[in-house]
Amino acid sequence: MPPAIRHLVLLVAGFWLLGLGAALAIDPYTAGILAAQAARSTQQAGTVFSDLRVIGAGDLQQLTVDDGAGGTKTIEAVNLITLTSYTTPYNNAAYLQRFVVDATSNYKSNLWTSVEGDLKDYFTAHNLPVTDNQTVANAMLEALGMPDATGYQVLSLWVEPRYVTRPSYSPDILGNTAPAWTGSAYTFTGTDAVTADFIGIAPVNTNAEGQYYRPFDSFTGPSTYEDWLNAWSTASYNLNGGRAFPYTGLGWTWNWNTDPGLNGFALSEFLVSAGAEYYFNGLQQPIVYIPEPGLLLLWLPAGLFLLRRRQHSP
Repeated sequence: MPPAIRHLVLLVAGFWLLGLGAALAIDPYTAGILAAQAARSTQQAGTVFSDLRVIGAGDLQQLTVDDGAGGTKTIEAVNLITLTSYTTPYNNAAYLQRFVVDATSNYKSNLWTSVEGDLKDYFTAHNLPVTDNQTVANAMLEALGMPDATGYQVLSLWVEPRYVTRPSYSPDILGNTAPAWTGSAYTFTGTDAVTADFIGIAPVNTNAEGQYYRPFDSFTGPSTYEDWLNAWSTASYNLNGGRAFPYTGLGWTWNWNTDPGLNGFALSEFLVSAGAEYYFNGLQQPIVYIPEPGLLLLWLPAGLFLLRRRQHSP
């Protein structure tokens, strides 16, 4: 083969292999989904469960709130947060304004949340950048296992613990004991009190293209907590089903950021059930929610100066 032809063939082959490599490359979010699936499917160290956040008496605050019938009532509630792009109901909401998680027959939803303060602590512990609002929002979304996106704000709410569960093999929010390992999977424990009304609708049906969806016309979803969690897992790990998500099923969110210091288990997650009453605490832009870094004392020959560290602009 003449050298010129050989060089052309090698050049074409090189471009073909480069294109094939790009096509076969797994994007970070997909890699996170596969890693979360592996985490759920394999035996983990005991600390996976023992390190889960427990919602206890120290997290509860007594509040006087609207009872939904024209009067008031006193409750003990925990402060939770969630990221939402559906901000319209909260833009002009008053403090402790009452809301109810949708529980109608054609749409049963849940709020996926973390405990107030845990996300702030996560930012501090991992020295995450606080440079601009979108950077902060993306870091939050990644820590919660959600794709980077615009338009999200931090919703803070109060809710009674009886409406809260953990999307894990053990839904108990008052403990973090590891469930039994059978050699191939964990067992479910403490699920008797979690009813179908609580868990809402999971994406269990598939269309002609094999994509998962929720049966919005009626409540025909899973009737037990175990079926519900398994349905979420099945839909989450199907990369072609339209609902792929790095879901661990172990009570943890999965941070899909490729940074070795971030990639992996991130925050303890909790569900606020369909039909739950919750009370508005605040709505903030992500960069406003994360507190500004502290103060620095700077010693110079001319004297002691107090500087406020500022890593972002309003």
